[in-house]
Amino acid sequence: MKQVKANSLEDDLRHELHVERFAWPNPRGTVVVADGVADYPTTVNRPCSGREVDAIEQVIHLRAELYFQPLTQQWSYNAEFQLGRDYGITLGYLGVRGEHLTRTRDINLFPPALVQGTLNGAPIRFLQYPGTGGPTRPNRSFGRISIFDSGADSTYQSGFIQLTKRLSHNFSVQTSYTFSKVIDSKPDQTQVVVGTDDSKQVEFPTLPGLDRGRGASDINHRFVFAGIWDINYARSLQNAAARAMLGNYQLSLISQVQSGRPFTSGVNNDPNNDGNLSTDRPPYVGRDTIQGPNFATVDMRFTRDIHIYERASLRLMFEAFNLTNRANFGTINTTQYTYNAATRALTSNAAFLSRTATSPFDPRILQLAAKFTF
Repeated sequence: MKQVKANSLEDDLRHELHVERFAWPNPRGTVVVADGVADYPTTVNRPCSGREVDAIEQVIHLRAELYFQPLTQQWSYNAEFQLGRDYGITLGYLGVRGEHLTRTRDINLFPPALVQGTLNGAPIRFLQYPGTGGPTRPNRSFGRISIFDSGADSTYQSGFIQLTKRLSHNFSVQTSYTFSKVIDSKPDQTQVVVGTDDSKQVEFPTLPGLDRGRGASDINHRFVFAGIWDINYARSLQNAAARAMLGNYQLSLISQVQSGRPFTSGVNNDPNNDGNLSTDRPPYVGRDTIQGPNFATVDMRFTRDIHIYERASLRLMFEAFNLTNRANFGTINTTQYTYNAATRALTSNAAFLSRTATSPFDPRILQLAAKFTF
């Protein structure tokens, strides 16, 4: 691959990487880099020598010269209809468009090239940045040169139907179903700390368009049910003791069922050789192509109000969260292949897609409580 001598970092990056213009900071910045990485928002007071680059990776952050503030546009339509005396139905649509969204990219990279490797023994070609033991940097005075640009975008489209019953005949109901779709190019304005925030970058920093796909919040199906039932039929009884024992109960219920959130297939050991170990995907696989486990839960509350004297009353409460004790898994093993850099061999991971934890979702929780009002 042709490599041009780095006379001017800005000129070389424009020529070699074909990126947009960016605001190059004063090389005589105000903060001195100590023996370590120059973490955001630190700037460097000088480029470091080649020997220093070999020992530690100096990192700087830039803002794109043609940076635009993020912009969102939202539009919606709702139609409401009455059904009988107590019921109402709502049909709705919501669309949101995000433009000029912020993301961070490492632009101190030469263009990637196709290399020959193997996938479970079969030959395969995939993109890789040039370099041995890490990427070759167009400007060796620095490691990553992270630019904050505004080139990301997103779209959200959803339609929903909602059925509502007002409180009458001792009960009320509200239920809804939403079908939605989120597509974006992986915007994230918090990717600043090397290592900690690496997973927030795109896979190929010089080819950010390859990461356009399902958004991390793309929940296609969501159903919610909520209801209240006042169990107070005993008030018509003539017997005072029976009224006291059988009246003033209430049952509340809320349930949520939704499809799983998307996950991205991963490969360890940096097969694209960009110096980021957290964003590599299998060759020719898009972002967020795995459908995660579905989520379902039912929460219940049962109360009894006991009148004591004049304004004084006691409320006894029994509450159950995740009443059915369903195991809702929050994460799965997304490492589809392991990569050997010496042989460029990709090997399947037997634990791929295994469910690893239920966190942050709780098992069934039961609790009793009392509330005294006076």
